[in-house]
Amino acid sequence: MAEGHAILYGLKLANDLNIQNLIIQTDSQVLRDAIQNGTKDKKLQTVTHQCRLWMKKIVQVKMQKIYKEGNVVADALAKEAPTRTGHHGSLSNTATRSLQAHLKAMIWNDIVGTAKQRKFPKHPP
Repeated sequence: MAEGHAILYGLKLANDLNIQNLIIQTDSQVLRDAIQNGTKDKKLQTVTHQCRLWMKKIVQVKMQKIYKEGNVVADALAKEAPTRTGHHGSLSNTATRSLQAHLKAMIWNDIVGTAKQRKFPKHPP
C-alpha cells in the first residue's frame, strides 16, 4: 500500500515538473497489475484508481518490473509521501522544492542511471 502512495506521489511530482515521458519501476507485480488493470482488493482500489487518473495527465507512461534493490527511490518516497500530500490534488511547487537533500540525490542518481549493487543471499560454505 505504501508503494502505491509513493507511485501516486511520483505521478503528482512528474505532473508538477511537466514530465511528459515517464517510466514507473516497481518490484510489486500485484501493484503493477492493480494499477494497469484495476483490482477488487478494497485496500488498493483508491490509490490505484488515483494513479490511473494521474497517469492520464502524462503523455507516455510505462511500467516496468525492477528488483527490490533497485527500488530505493520508491521506498524513500513511500516514507515521505504521507507527509507531503493527501490522497487528492497536486503537489505545490513548494513541496517539490522542499524535498530533503537525500531524496533529491536518490532521484538524481536514478535519473542518471547510477548503478546499484544487487544483493544476493550468502550461501553457507
